[in-house]
Amino acid sequence: MAEPEQAESDDAKAEQSDLGVLVRGFPDSIDEDHLNLYFEAKLGCGAVKSLSILPDKQSATVEFEEPTAVIPKLCKGQHSISGRPISIEPVDLHSFNQEIENKKTFVAVRGFPAEFVDDEVLSSHFASIAGVDAECVKVVMKDEEALVFFEDPNG
Repeated sequence: MAEPEQAESDDAKAEQSDLGVLVRGFPDSIDEDHLNLYFEAKLGCGAVKSLSILPDKQSATVEFEEPTAVIPKLCKGQHSISGRPISIEPVDLHSFNQEIENKKTFVAVRGFPAEFVDDEVLSSHFASIAGVDAECVKVVMKDEEALVFFEDPNG
């Protein structure tokens, strides 16, 4: 049986291993190699453990070998790739990947006026387009970007 200190240490390691960043807004011409170079060489973040470009082609999750040293630095300041501003935010990769896996169908929406549009407006709009109830649409917003997930109404 593990000692209490060891159990806490194992929990901390597991929690740390789930830390990563969600990167949004890069051009869809950017591939995984370009993103790896951006984080490892240009920003000096150390080794990238894993990187997955999401189906919208302009978002990715990035996991680092040393996340606690890198993530706070990344989430400060402004970043751009190929002259295009990007957002970088911390994310629990395990939870995020489960949400993506469970939802499977989503679209990324950008460039709407955030002061006039909220998650309820987007949910209603996309529900009417898809011909489903608003309860089947979940919206995750940040600034002028949103991920709109469509859930199967049959479970």
